[in-house]
Amino acid sequence: MIDLTVKKLWNGCVSLRSNWIKIGIDNNGLTVKYKNQVMDIPKSTLEKTLQSIPSLYIKSKYDGKTYGLHDVKWIPKDGRQDELFK
Repeated sequence: MIDLTVKKLWNGCVSLRSNWIKIGIDNNGLTVKYKNQVMDIPKSTLEKTLQSIPSLYIKSKYDGKTYGLHDVKWIPKDGRQDELFK
């Protein structure tokens, strides 16, 4: 899995670039971090997300290429459950 850090959420969703999703598919998933929370997104979810229509298209400031933003519901891991079963 590839680690990815995001700076903000929007309406309870994290926006992922289409190129990040493709890299995550190649590496069997993404681990998204926001502040002190972590969310793992498996390869199957990334594939379904990439097939959907992006919520927004943005032109890169650096290389001029256009990429899509896909919104994924933010559901972080809850570490408290791990303590119950130890």
